[in-house]
Amino acid sequence: MYNMTKTYTSSQARKNFFTMLKEIKVPGVHVVITHGGLPAGVFMSADEFEGWMETFDIMSDPEEVAAIKIAMKEKDRGDVVTFEEFQKNLGL
Repeated sequence: MYNMTKTYTSSQARKNFFTMLKEIKVPGVHVVITHGGLPAGVFMSADEFEGWMETFDIMSDPEEVAAIKIAMKEKDRGDVVTFEEFQKNLGL
């Protein structure tokens, strides 16, 4: 994924609002808006924001976090099957 952060002052952001809307359509591009020389907010696409919210939701559930950790350990041990093996085991 492409990852790039651009920074605008609040005055620049006001003047370049539509430019920023075009910029954040590119996956991985974020715009930091500063006020008084300090970061005040981040501008990102709605799709990316939704992805972050889903991640926060998953990571706030201890059972889901535990399942992810178990799956990562299984992967590290090689206790995995390919998608093709999975389908074959199900007779698909």
